[in-house]
Amino acid sequence: VLFVLIRYGEGHWAYAVTGKLMYSAIIVNLIYAWGIFLSGIRTHPGGAFSGRRRRQMQEGSLSLILAGLSVTAAADLFLVLLDRSWVTGVFLFCIVQTIYAFCLQKTWKNALVRLIVFVCVLAGFYAAGILDLNYGLSAYSISMLCVNAVSACICVRRQPDRGKCAMLLFAAGLLLFVGCDLSLGLRNLTWSAEAFAGLHKVSGSLVWIFYLPSQVLITLAWRMRKHRG
Repeated sequence: VLFVLIRYGEGHWAYAVTGKLMYSAIIVNLIYAWGIFLSGIRTHPGGAFSGRRRRQMQEGSLSLILAGLSVTAAADLFLVLLDRSWVTGVFLFCIVQTIYAFCLQKTWKNALVRLIVFVCVLAGFYAAGILDLNYGLSAYSISMLCVNAVSACICVRRQPDRGKCAMLLFAAGLLLFVGCDLSLGLRNLTWSAEAFAGLHKVSGSLVWIFYLPSQVLITLAWRMRKHRG
């Protein structure tokens, strides 16, 4: 329902209204994720996970996904609801992608790939003459996100059947997240270029078509991993 209202509001209402709807959708998603977590705590004696389940919550990637969703909501507070302090918001998204990186492959080879992609994106921004603090943070965020998405797709094949579906949802969520970031980047790059006015409009309309489903899929992945963990 919120998604439909957001799509309608983008063409008919002021951003002060649609921005609140957008952030409400993120908060509803986060509340659902936390509800799953808290319901799991209540169903165990003593108000805490016990034995094997508690070790999984502490040592596995489940709590990391919940942390990523929580920091995402904090980032959107600045980028969506308040629509200011972009550097702070992008910095928080850097933390989100770092958190998700720890949910995936943790090898030196993977870390080297991340470094190479980050340097290449930085070099591209520098060559385009747009490198500043905001774009530097964006370079880190998008490079980490892209490698996270690829790593998640690789992990789908390596997962046992029991966890394959959850990882597939997580990978799909990250791929949609990439689509959101690329659409946002195109919108920003074509902001003042009249020749690309059509591209600017299309890319702007795609941001939330990618973004909100990406967050829902990541939350569903968290839910599935928790109940099957």
